[in-house]
Amino acid sequence: MVEQAVRRVPKNADPRIAEVACALGLSARSLQRHLAQQGTSFSKLIERTRRQHALELLVQDDLNISEIAQALGYTDPSNFCRAFHKWTGQSPNRCRSRMLQHTLPERPER
Repeated sequence: MVEQAVRRVPKNADPRIAEVACALGLSARSLQRHLAQQGTSFSKLIERTRRQHALELLVQDDLNISEIAQALGYTDPSNFCRAFHKWTGQSPNRCRSRMLQHTLPERPER
């Protein structure tokens, strides 16, 4: 149930539980119960979805932090940066640098 709900959460909006529940054919309360049985909540689900999407967008070097924040539904990039730091313990720029270092092929020694 949690994974189905995750797939229904828009990545670039602030969805309401009723919208996601309706897309799953459930009432909001039923969705809350299903999530609680699996040890999570709707707000945690949204946070998880945003965190994952943020990491996906950070690997795309063509988007700046403001554009990523906007794509995730944040009205202010500083709010996104604070949330990202809470999730990962580092700034989005630092995380991007580390991820790009790990994805770039190593240069041969001369």
